[in-house]
Amino acid sequence: ALKLVETGRDSFPFDRARKFQQEFFDWMKEESQFCVMQAPTGAGKTAAFTELCREKRKTLLVYPTNALVEQQKERLEEEGLDVKILNSNSLEGKGGERLESLMSFTKNYRADVIATNPDILQAIIQNQYTDVPGKAMEFFDRIEAVVYDEFHFYTDFESSGLLMQSQIISERNSDAEIVFCSATPNE
Repeated sequence: ALKLVETGRDSFPFDRARKFQQEFFDWMKEESQFCVMQAPTGAGKTAAFTELCREKRKTLLVYPTNALVEQQKERLEEEGLDVKILNSNSLEGKGGERLESLMSFTKNYRADVIATNPDILQAIIQNQYTDVPGKAMEFFDRIEAVVYDEFHFYTDFESSGLLMQSQIISERNSDAEIVFCSATPNE
């Protein structure tokens, strides 16, 4: 029998957690930094990681397309979360101004969630927002959780980039929790 959800909130949309959701909630209580959540489309992965977003002060949600970023922003806002989109259109200025705009997402915005795509994270790693080596990487220092949703959309090459990003984030913040979600992962 599945346990009753032990999130401590009335916001979880199910009376009981499914097996993968309960395993995810149990993982949230552990000291482990990485988690893979696999379940069919529509099974409740978003409902599960929404609880992680509620628990952490700054969660980064990463989607393969900007259309999914927009879609999930609306969905999470319906759940009462404050979500800001980080993409090339939301960054202002050039050079140092653009870096400050990027850093404001973790410094000034009081958003619970930052929704973005992996290209933005890659640009941070490749120092494309400043001439000061490593300065943009400070963005990752304030991230408490990262969810790579729709992980099955990525090619092997793209997946290796996401794994590199997750490794960099985990090295910069050993307390950050990193989740890979997929409906149909391949080996």
